[in-house]
Amino acid sequence: RGAAPIQRSVMAGDAQTGITIMQMEKGLDTGPMLLQEAINIEENDTSGIVHDRLADLGGALLQKVLTKILKGEKIVAIPQDNAQATYAEKLKKEDGAICWNGLAEKVHKHICGVTPWPGAYTRCKLFNKEVDFLLTICSGEVGNASIFGYDKEDKPMPGTILGIFEKSLAIACENRPYLVHSLKLSGKKVMSAEDFWNGYIQEGCFVGICVK
Repeated sequence: RGAAPIQRSVMAGDAQTGITIMQMEKGLDTGPMLLQEAINIEENDTSGIVHDRLADLGGALLQKVLTKILKGEKIVAIPQDNAQATYAEKLKKEDGAICWNGLAEKVHKHICGVTPWPGAYTRCKLFNKEVDFLLTICSGEVGNASIFGYDKEDKPMPGTILGIFEKSLAIACENRPYLVHSLKLSGKKVMSAEDFWNGYIQEGCFVGICVK
């Protein structure tokens, strides 16, 4: 229930989400359920991808319900269990800020959840620049823990740009690196991580930690 159920499901790392056709009540999304179907949330699904899949599913389920009503078929309305309900709070621009000091898996789900809006972003001090630049992370994945020193006792500090690995920009998280495939500097077009590395960054640069 709430304003951002798709985004909050992806951010939480839920394995499934879905569509429910329900009767309207005074409460927010509290009405009896007429038809329901779930879909899987894949590892790299963004909220935008899940939204489009649910939009197609929602239209199909609504058509099924309306067809049954027009044919006079009986539809059993199932009351919701309010004790099982969760509230999906509305997203704000600041919800896009990435906390690099968390687990890489959690960082990934957060980035997927806020894509395409409000967008996952961080601050980055570029080579030979005194000011921080806003950096939007467009796509990425969790990296292998054995690379960039995560198998040693002295692990990289979260938020550190570690280098390029298989054309992806590796940024340190708590337990393993996060591999960024594409990104966007404020005022620039989306570019590959490799182009960003070659044109703007140097090894050991720090993108900062957002602590919540």
